Parts: sequence; C-alpha cells; structure tokens
Amino acid sequence: FLLVERNIKNGSARKINLTDAQVRRVLEVRDSKRHTNDAQRLAALKKEGIIIGRTTMVTTVPQEARDRGITI
Repeated sequence: FLLVERNIKNGSARKINLTDAQVRRVLEVRDSKRHTNDAQRLAALKKEGIIIGRTTMVTTVPQEARDRGITI
C-alpha cells in the first residue's frame, strides 16, 4: 500500500504545467543549433523562467505539443 501511494505522488509530480507559449519556446530551444548540448538548452530555458528536467524536455514536451497541436 505504501508503494502505491508513493507511485501516485510521483505520477502527479510529472504533470506538465506549461503554457502553450512555453511549450513552443522549449521546442524552439531544443531544436536550435545555438545550444549544442542539453545542459546549455536547460540553462537557456532556466534564464527564461522555464524550469524543467532533461527527460521532460526530450520526451514529455514534444508529446504535449503534439496533443495540443503546437508546432514551431
């Protein structure tokens, strides 16, 4: 029972709470040639106030963009 409760908490923590504009910006930074690695990409996003992890940037945000119909 404790394990299930912990997994439920983790699942809710992984929800993405970004606006459409922020999702679009993450995609722009991710595809930009200016930033050559994920650390630079995440630092650039952090400067703009978008604090996410690498896995979220690589997997979750593109899926969320597809679901919302956002393109760059």
